[in-house]
Amino acid sequence: MEKLKSLRSQMNIEPALIFAAMSMSFLLTSQPQFQYWARCIEIGQEKGFNDSMCERSEIPDDDEFNKEIQKDISEMRIYIQIANSLPNIISAPLLGIWADRSGRKIPLIFSICGFCIYALLYIVATLTYRHINVYIWFFISETIWGLSGGSCGLIGTMFAMIIDETRKTPNSGNLAVPFRIVLGAALQNFGGFAGNIVITMLSDLNSRYLICAILQCIFIFLTLSYVVLFSHETHHPNRIIETAYETGKVSVDSTSQNSKIPSFTSRYFSEIWTSIIEVLFRKRRGWVRFCIITSLGLSVVELIVLDINYIYLYIKRPHFDWSDRTFSLFMTLKGLCAATGMLLG
Repeated sequence: MEKLKSLRSQMNIEPALIFAAMSMSFLLTSQPQFQYWARCIEIGQEKGFNDSMCERSEIPDDDEFNKEIQKDISEMRIYIQIANSLPNIISAPLLGIWADRSGRKIPLIFSICGFCIYALLYIVATLTYRHINVYIWFFISETIWGLSGGSCGLIGTMFAMIIDETRKTPNSGNLAVPFRIVLGAALQNFGGFAGNIVITMLSDLNSRYLICAILQCIFIFLTLSYVVLFSHETHHPNRIIETAYETGKVSVDSTSQNSKIPSFTSRYFSEIWTSIIEVLFRKRRGWVRFCIITSLGLSVVELIVLDINYIYLYIKRPHFDWSDRTFSLFMTLKGLCAATGMLLG
């Protein structure tokens, strides 16, 4: 029993991180394929084309039908990103404040619940694409996921729990936190790699999109179940204050003088956004500030340019004309390289 408790204390949130990464890999790889396929069928029905054309990808590059599909997806993808990004900009800092004030576990459960709703709506989209426009379900699911913190809130809270637990470990050393972060990132990439392998194995099945949606839902519900039943809280703000009183680091007089605690709203609009701007304009040695701003700009460009939905549209055109199996193999190789790079780095 003691060995099980020791193993559980060492591996607190990491299994949930693997499950969540597998669920997200099903989403990132299968959703562009399903979106292209569903819109091909929907637009084809409006124009009286045969659905088998979408399955075999026999549409030439200069065909107006193919151009209409790609234009439709590329334009709507912008609005879908906005539906997720705008709520996420507001909810992610709020989720961080909530986690700092009340602990990490409850905000993490809240974020996972948002992704569970997303996964359920994705299943509904795969079942009703012939009767209901898939963009309706995509807009609803992306908005809900954005309001619950999105992927950044979910993964970020998990890594915050890993850092908290590492700092509390006695004799952890200066390199313990970076090592646990790298290990967690490697486990995340390994989970994505495993999910892409499963998608590659299912790529020849007719019902592959529905199966991927169901697997995505299963793994995110496994994540939720593990976090609720087996993970333990790593951040106790009330306990930290009590410890400070006991050790004499905080006196009653000092707390009475600073009795005016800033409200939740003022902290959100002043401290959070002021600190973000301050990071960019703070004076630093040499080229550090330039590198920070450049890295931030390149990250934004990467998120826009390397959107997997746009990549999928590109590889569906000649002279690539990739099948879904080839695209799944590409995502599997990409995940393997990322996981290997994390371990070697």
